[in-house]
Amino acid sequence: MKITREIRMAKAQKDVAYLNVYIEKSTVERLTKFCEEFGGNKLVTTDKAIKMYLDKMERKLKTSK
Repeated sequence: MKITREIRMAKAQKDVAYLNVYIEKSTVERLTKFCEEFGGNKLVTTDKAIKMYLDKMERKLKTSK
């Protein structure tokens, strides 16, 4: 019987910064529920949501000039 092990490469470290914010409890509850229902985690979901919001606002500001 031959025993093999799967070798996984370490993930590359991302360039990150910490952001501490106060958010309304109802918003955090919605975020938690969303992540539980759709299988995401809060970190990734929050990061994507902020990027989507910034992209939308940048497009809106560029078109209004």
